[in-house]
Amino acid sequence: MTSRLLLAAIVLTTTACEQQDPIAPAGPPATGSPKGSRWHSIGGSAMVAAAPAEAFPELAAAMEQARSTAGEARQRWALDPKPAVDGTRWAVKWAAPTVGGGVEHLWVHPTSWSRHRIEGWLVNSPRGTLACGRREGALVSFAAEELSDWVHYGTGTNGSPIEGGFTIPVLETRYGQPH
Repeated sequence: MTSRLLLAAIVLTTTACEQQDPIAPAGPPATGSPKGSRWHSIGGSAMVAAAPAEAFPELAAAMEQARSTAGEARQRWALDPKPAVDGTRWAVKWAAPTVGGGVEHLWVHPTSWSRHRIEGWLVNSPRGTLACGRREGALVSFAAEELSDWVHYGTGTNGSPIEGGFTIPVLETRYGQPH
């Protein structure tokens, strides 16, 4: 009986958020800015957000590069999808549909990654309300076309990216290091 309930819970939590236009504008960025940084504070917290990808072409180009290389990354992920001893080796960034009709880009640790769908655990806390209602730590499922970046991390002490992470240097160049 317990295994049936667990299976039912897993099936219910993998309901996806489908949207026709995964690159719709995300709306205005949050207000307030930490000293010396152009990143935007979210509700006075330490979390930060950047302007929508459409606000500057370098970010759109980085997302296109990530999407164009995602097939090769998915094949490498399939060879070693398990987390490293000191953390998860892979993450994908999801252009998640929001309630307001926009998009919020959030990191997900993939548990399943096919040519058509990605499933995994939501790593970030959304700054807005996602169309599917999911929050940090929830299991999410989305169309592969909604991927906006991917990264493969090393297992060393600094945890630096080995490959991917195309949007990270673009955001850091424009906004500096997040506080």
